Amino acid sequence: MQEKIIHIPFNRTLFMASQRNLWELSAKKHYLSFTIYTVVALFCLIMGVKLETKGEFPICQLLGGGLLFYMCMRWAGLFERRARHLKIANKAGNRFEKEAMDCTYIFNDDGVEYKDNEKLFRLKWHLFKPVSVVKDTILLTLKEPVATMFTISRQELGDAGFNELLEVLKEKMGQ
Repeated sequence: MQEKIIHIPFNRTLFMASQRNLWELSAKKHYLSFTIYTVVALFCLIMGVKLETKGEFPICQLLGGGLLFYMCMRWAGLFERRARHLKIANKAGNRFEKEAMDCTYIFNDDGVEYKDNEKLFRLKWHLFKPVSVVKDTILLTLKEPVATMFTISRQELGDAGFNELLEVLKEKMGQ
């Protein structure tokens, strides 16, 4: 494989968009499970009210109300974590913009090299999960730990560069 070098100047707007996309991707499973449990809580509460008979202990109402309160707290916690994530990303975006944090990717037979003003990563191909594309963004995720991820968007590379890089990555990652 011929070495492919991609230099990407820092763009704060694209950086923040990628951070929002990463949050949505990581929180997707929580949205689904929280929605299901909230519906179950509402169902229990409604059934408890409808089936209430005089003199009986309102177990369904208590369970439904308690679960609904718990799910409201979980939703609030999720929204709080999102706000904290975006606040940290915004702060990092301001710093990166001031420091002109351009980055360079080098793709070759050995793997991927990433470097910017602060960091230098050299990673072998076998360390990556299969490449995925979400919302016109290539996601390169390490198998372990999941927290390390590189994002390269179509807007940063243009259509031709994006498609060319995607083909190279699929070839190297055996897809």
